[in-house]
Amino acid sequence: DALVYTNKFSSDPYKGPQSLKIESHLKYLEHFTISHSPGDNSGKRSPIYEVYHRVVTSDSLSNIRNHPNIKAQLKEYNCRIVNHQWSENDRDIKHLGFLLDVDPRNYRSTDLHEQLCNKLTKENNLMTSDQLPAFRVGMTSPFLRKNGITHRTRAYDIQCHQKDVQKMKKLIAHAFKKEKTFMFHKMRHENELAYLGAIQRQNYYLDTTMTIPVENISEDVMFYLKDAIGQDSLVNIDGVKDVLKHNRMTTTGRWNIQVDRQKFDSVCKFLRQKLETLCADICHSNNLDQFGGSPHIALRARADDASQGSFNTYMSTCTVQEMTGIIPELDRYDEPLQMPAPTLTTPPTTGYWGAATPV
Repeated sequence: DALVYTNKFSSDPYKGPQSLKIESHLKYLEHFTISHSPGDNSGKRSPIYEVYHRVVTSDSLSNIRNHPNIKAQLKEYNCRIVNHQWSENDRDIKHLGFLLDVDPRNYRSTDLHEQLCNKLTKENNLMTSDQLPAFRVGMTSPFLRKNGITHRTRAYDIQCHQKDVQKMKKLIAHAFKKEKTFMFHKMRHENELAYLGAIQRQNYYLDTTMTIPVENISEDVMFYLKDAIGQDSLVNIDGVKDVLKHNRMTTTGRWNIQVDRQKFDSVCKFLRQKLETLCADICHSNNLDQFGGSPHIALRARADDASQGSFNTYMSTCTVQEMTGIIPELDRYDEPLQMPAPTLTTPPTTGYWGAATPV
């Protein structure tokens, strides 16, 4: 009965938005279906009620959540608003677990999904990725409450239909058997230490990773730049963790180079000295065209920067400075993040399928 409003909603993806005036719970049920997931007898899992809305709006999800009236009602009725990665008809969705050593701020979900398809197919000796069950990757906020303290991180998780859960679990467990960079959500209830260790490791990765944006590099040039011989290869530079596509790659030639925080200055120095020359040599040797202008580090000064070349000019990852809830790329997050200041201590080691390994 808390839902009393007039707005444009659609419960059918094939129909346009309709103006609805909802004045009661019964009126609401005429247009929307409420799904119910029962809890368990132990009390660890509470029952969940879900409803799926297709909302036509120019506002970001964080702005909607932070609207005073909506925020008050969400708090009063213990509700939350999140993005649904599937269509309205896909309701029986299960979240299997989250990925480690992946930056959800800068890693595009489409690229990660493609990478996971290739990994699951190869490691399980499948002929093609068409043999995999349908799955999605979406941003999530894994957390664990222990001794009165809430431990939380930001990550991508893997989702699938309920009917495919057991098959996907087997595929994932086999694919990540050697490279332990995946944590099942069920471990939060079965082995708290292992789940906590995974959260700590993901936070360590985010806290010790910075992103250097570069522009005016085409996909063809980057292909050769990543595969160059010896120290001239981007992926062979000491401190470089990954080279990620950006949504503006096709328009501005934008890429995000993820580096270890301690190697940040040395990587920047290398890029300033050699990036333009390397790209020019690649274009000449392979008869490729330059992308617009000269390849360069794309400085983006912030309002609180003392100068354009200050340390904060470069985008970091999901550290506490970025978790303001107003950044468009973070709109799919459930709620603002509260984390301690970044540290450079030794990362915790974790036994992912059993007890946490002593540090």
